[in-house]
Amino acid sequence: MKAIFSMALALLLAMSPSALSQDAMAHAAAARGEPGHAHALMNVEAATAPRITDLLLVEDAMSGINLYLFTENFVFAPEQVNQSHSSGRGHAHIYVDGVKLGRLYGHAYHLAGLAQGQHRIEVTLNANDHSEYAVNGEKIAVSRTIIVR
Repeated sequence: MKAIFSMALALLLAMSPSALSQDAMAHAAAARGEPGHAHALMNVEAATAPRITDLLLVEDAMSGINLYLFTENFVFAPEQVNQSHSSGRGHAHIYVDGVKLGRLYGHAYHLAGLAQGQHRIEVTLNANDHSEYAVNGEKIAVSRTIIVR
């Protein structure tokens, strides 16, 4: 899927470099693992802030790792992605070893194709506009380190 997106993006850029916004190009660069892509923070009040209560990483019986994200005060709203902020709604971003893997639109995700060895998995809660939910300037995120054998 990532390869298809990259090819479509390359074709679009070749046809019309001005067709993409700088934000879209930054997202494409992040998808390729290039540094320098960061989302703005969406600071919210601590009392009503979305919370991550747990992140479980469980080895799948067939292959890969199953990721389970548990939240409070947060509703996954894939139908509102790329729209304006709506309090307590949005999606999550998944990072593997600091590189954005993709978006999470629900509580579960299957991580496939991880190389053997140690990996740091991070999940951030994001508003519809992709800004990272934060409290007092600290993004709402969780990370775990796993070892793939």
